[in-house]
Amino acid sequence: FYSHDGSSFPLELDGKNVPSLFTGLHPGTEYKINIFTLSGNSRSPPASITVTTAIDSPSNLRFISTTPDSIMFLWQRPRSRITGYHITYQPKGGQLMELNPQPPTVAQEAIITGLLPDTV
Repeated sequence: FYSHDGSSFPLELDGKNVPSLFTGLHPGTEYKINIFTLSGNSRSPPASITVTTAIDSPSNLRFISTTPDSIMFLWQRPRSRITGYHITYQPKGGQLMELNPQPPTVAQEAIITGLLPDTV
């Protein structure tokens, strides 16, 4: 199969393990998969499909400071190419809120302000 950058990773399947699981793929990456049938020295034209793997989530989310009305937290960026983040928060029993403005694609931290003291 082929990745979006044109690199090729040929895999030979024995036909006994169907469906086959491809491992070692990168998140958020487009791949073209070609399947050929073989008979002796002959090879069929390919059946092809183009698929994109799911994007991964940020990881290692941790709080680094709090005040009575704010929280600062950071995370490790995903390996996927992303176009941004969407951060929401909700006090217990309260309304779902959205962080505005949302952090830029290169961000690894955010601050939520205007929180009510002593709420979970």
